[in-house]
Amino acid sequence: MSKANQGIYLSNLIIRVLPKASQTLRKLSTNKFGSSLHQLKILHLIQEGNNQAQISLTLQISGAAVSKTVKTLQNLQLVQKAKADDKRTYKLVVTDSGRRILDQVHGQLIKKLGMAIEKLSADEKMALNKGLDVLNKLLSLL
Repeated sequence: MSKANQGIYLSNLIIRVLPKASQTLRKLSTNKFGSSLHQLKILHLIQEGNNQAQISLTLQISGAAVSKTVKTLQNLQLVQKAKADDKRTYKLVVTDSGRRILDQVHGQLIKKLGMAIEKLSADEKMALNKGLDVLNKLLSLL
């Protein structure tokens, strides 16, 4: 297979696998707290210090959608507004309850993925590790 054909083949394979990976993560991150994957993504981005505009750009969703979700997270007492250095603005802060939920969901994901990975052979684990490194590099180039 030529390099050009191999690139096309691998690109198509990645495009086919990503929706399945997203669907699997959505299923694995289902939690008993009633938070959707969308809410959990935004909660995680807030914890990383992102503001609403940055979240909108990262997730490629409207500012109104982010604002609505943030309001929901506030009503669930998972996020609160705090004064920023500039008194005209505020920053979003994840509450202790929000951090507990993120920690529990992260723990569930790690546990379930770990159990699945344990079923792989040593060679498959090495290939997965190498493949994830390459995928991470590839995504950084986009």
